Amino acid sequence: MSFSFNDIVNAEEAIQSDKGSSYIRAYPEFLKYFKDLESINIHNFFIGAHFVYGWMPTILELRGKNQEHYQNVVDKINEVKNGLKLKQEDIISIAKVINNSLVGTSKILHFVNPKNYAIWDSRVYWFWGKDTPYFHRMQDPKAFMSYLDNCEEVAKTDGFERVHQSVNKKMEYEVSAMRAIEWIAYKAYEYRDL
Repeated sequence: MSFSFNDIVNAEEAIQSDKGSSYIRAYPEFLKYFKDLESINIHNFFIGAHFVYGWMPTILELRGKNQEHYQNVVDKINEVKNGLKLKQEDIISIAKVINNSLVGTSKILHFVNPKNYAIWDSRVYWFWGKDTPYFHRMQDPKAFMSYLDNCEEVAKTDGFERVHQSVNKKMEYEVSAMRAIEWIAYKAYEYRDL
């Protein structure tokens, strides 16, 4: 499962942006929140996790066992903020605390470090996984890691910069390559019947 550079190019050309939507307007504010923090503490984590879940149809339930468990998650998130790419087992440990959800985890990781992490959700999976049933794969950390690798591969393709700049223009602000690719995959779902 993967998408190609041409899949991204073709989808991006059809996509229009609703620049006034809350989704588009809130995005840079979420980034700014995490960027402005020198380091993330448990307080920041709780706030960030809840505002990220404002983009999701489910209610957030944080499932840390105790303060030390939350601190371990926050330590990993600070590593992400400092540019580290997490191992699969680290992502699983974070997801267990955040509603046991890779989707919620991907959003936190993206807002903390948009250059290394792309958001993962059912719409993105639809574009990436094509016709593969998605429910059980949405919680598969191997699938998520493969998706991130696919995004990085597409971002390195000659010609991607033109696509990236087009997304920036549609958003009316600059986004990372990972965000540009994820946004195209997300929005392509709306155009699937065209």
